[in-house]
Amino acid sequence: MVSVRRSSGVLLYLGLKVTGIPLGIVPSVLASRWLSPDEFGEYALLIAIATATNAFSLAGMDQLYLQHRITLAQFRRFVAYWLSLYVLATILITLPFPGFNGSGVLAMAAIAVGVALTTSSSVNLMVLQADLRLTRRATTEAMSKVAAILPLAFVATLLQASLVWSGLAFLLGGLCALIVTELQVRRPSRERGLTVRDWSAAVKEGLPYGLSSALFAFSKQAPLVLLGLIVSRSEVGMLRVGLSVYVAIQVLAVALNHEILRPHLFRSSEEPRYLLRVSLVTNLALGTATALALFTAGPFLVGVLFGNAYADAVPVVRTLALAAPFFFMSTWGDTVLIWAGRSYAVVLRLIVTLSATCALLLMLGQSGAGGRLSRS
Repeated sequence: MVSVRRSSGVLLYLGLKVTGIPLGIVPSVLASRWLSPDEFGEYALLIAIATATNAFSLAGMDQLYLQHRITLAQFRRFVAYWLSLYVLATILITLPFPGFNGSGVLAMAAIAVGVALTTSSSVNLMVLQADLRLTRRATTEAMSKVAAILPLAFVATLLQASLVWSGLAFLLGGLCALIVTELQVRRPSRERGLTVRDWSAAVKEGLPYGLSSALFAFSKQAPLVLLGLIVSRSEVGMLRVGLSVYVAIQVLAVALNHEILRPHLFRSSEEPRYLLRVSLVTNLALGTATALALFTAGPFLVGVLFGNAYADAVPVVRTLALAAPFFFMSTWGDTVLIWAGRSYAVVLRLIVTLSATCALLLMLGQSGAGGRLSRS
């Protein structure tokens, strides 16, 4: 029986993920301190649009790779084809978006390339995850985050605040992250490829995985994109600050379920009842603990990291903190459903959740409450 306690590197991996959480917040902190609240809100909106557009980048091929159904070369080729189309599509989407001028489009072009480079680096991390080299994956991810931060820190220190410079720094950060992960991945031996017929079947089988992953990623960016249509840029920045602090909950839940539990379930040769029971209790405990910690420390974290200009983000942080236990449990449930072959149930759950969130935001915008979201 597979046991979490006997899985080498699991506890160390979680520890590394926890210590790496500040690295995920640093880019937002640097940008918010360097740019004005309006500029930071526009920068956050650009990143949200770029990330949402890229939500379907892996299209379920990552899960087929984790199950050793496709080779690394095929996985890389598929992602490369998608990313080449993604960059162009993202720039075209930005052109009609209200409120963006020429500098916004230039910044979006740079950010889109940066997102593409970051996605390519995540493929390298997937190689380590597939081999259950979790400690190596966590250290490599932390190193890539440090490398991605350096260009923004350099630009913010030496240059005048600018949306275009922020976009170029984001691009360079993605390039640095890709270089770091490339150096850490061991090249596999020659693998047998799939035939054209196999590829067709693989894409069809990967569709539910891809839809669930895409909806999960898109649901994290949709609120920012929608708010960009109904509130000011500074208020978008307030939500970005709240989500940046909330990232601690997301990182822990995804690491515990998607990156640890899921590959162990797929590699288990026995009925993993013990693993499911332990992971359920762990998710409930961690979700409750992080909710209490974030609700209590929210005002302090916002003040210390982002400054008094973003004090209106405190209610956002506390509201998101209350959702922590539900986020942990839904992530655990999604993982179990995917393992049980019920991926479309995950897709349905994500569609309902995303639709409810978007409907609520649109209702608030039409009622005039949208402009007071960050102060409610």
